[in-house]
This record gives sequence, structure tokens and C-alpha cells, in this order.
Amino acid sequence: MAVDVATEEEVRRIIRLIETNAEIREAVRRAILTDELLELPDKFARFVESMNEFRTSMEQFRDVTEKRLDHLESGMGRLESRVGRLEGGHFENKWKENGTAYLGSKGFRRVRLIDKSTLANLLDDAVDSGALDGDTENDILLVDAVHSAVDKGSSAAVYIATEVSGRVHAEDVERAMRRAASLEAATGTSSMACVAGASIDDIARAMAEEGDVIVVLPAEWDRPQIA
Repeated sequence: MAVDVATEEEVRRIIRLIETNAEIREAVRRAILTDELLELPDKFARFVESMNEFRTSMEQFRDVTEKRLDHLESGMGRLESRVGRLEGGHFENKWKENGTAYLGSKGFRRVRLIDKSTLANLLDDAVDSGALDGDTENDILLVDAVHSAVDKGSSAAVYIATEVSGRVHAEDVERAMRRAASLEAATGTSSMACVAGASIDDIARAMAEEGDVIVVLPAEWDRPQIA
């Protein structure tokens, strides 16, 4: 059986017809393509839509997660701060109870804790005499503890101004040095700076060594039992 072969002109005419007639073009497309191929554009569109929805969900999840992490970090920061204050208060009480013994082990005798009222009276006299200004007096009174003592080596009477912290940092050393210097200027009595805590960081330790600051790290403060 003979098969008619279209001429080039007929092929061109068919192509133009397909290009210009949407209905014919759709009929040809359906005749040539399988159902699976015909469904691909719709499937791809649905896939793109699903990916966009997934991307949106992931962005929302990321935003919510970041907010929750920020909130958690903020909460942890507040908790650490509260624990630090509790720990610091615990150690400060321990220092006031046992500072005489701790300083005794550092080469001092006749160590006595000076209560804040007595210290305030002492500083008021210095303010009245013009040896001390009010702001400096208030700064000294914020010190965690002041002891009077006698240096075993020199037999000289001294004051010891102590800053207490769970972990001693550079700012604790700086405060102790500043307040001890102010106390000495106000009273005319040699005053020494001291820091006490469960531990001390390297920068604070170096500062203390350079500034001749007494460092006390009681062994029993390693793991304080705070009720």
C-alpha cells in the first residue's frame, strides 16, 4: 500500500496552521504526548507551590525558633544573674562569719570585723574634717567587709577592705583596691585590699599580684550548699 509523502510546502502549511490555531495545536499536542507527559506541567506547578509553602513554613519555624532561643538565652542570663547574687550573698555571709580565720591564715592577728555603723562613724569624722568627700564615703560603705587587724610581720595596725564574689573578676580587684586606697586616705591608717571567692579568673589574679591584693579562696567554697 503506497504511503503519501507530504511535500515541503504542505509541511510548512501544517506548521503554520499549528502555530496559528490554538485548537489544532492542542489536538496535536494531545495526539503526540502521553497522559503522563501532559500532566507534567500541572505536577511541576503543584511541586513549585508545595516548595514555596515549605519554604514559608521553614522561615516561620526559623523565626519562632530564634525568638524562643532569644527568650531562653535571656531567661538563662537572668537565672545566672540571680544565682550569682545568691551565691555572692552566701559567700559574703561566710566571709563575715569566718573572715577572721581566713585573714589569720594570711599573716594577720587581732582580726576584727568592723560593722557598717562603726565604719560610717569613722568616715563621718573624715568627712567633717575635710579629709573625705561624701561620694567617696558612700563608695567605701559599699565595700563587702572591712576588718581591722595587726600585720604579724610589721606589727602595724591595718584595715583590710574585702570584695567578695562567687568568681573573682578584674572589676572586683579594682573595687577592692580603690576602696582600700580611699579608706587609707580617709583614716590615715594603712589599708589593704582583699578579694575572696570560690575561684578567680586569670586576669583578676594577675591584677591582684601586681597590686599586692590579698586573695582568699577558701576550699570549702568550691561547692557551696545554698538552701
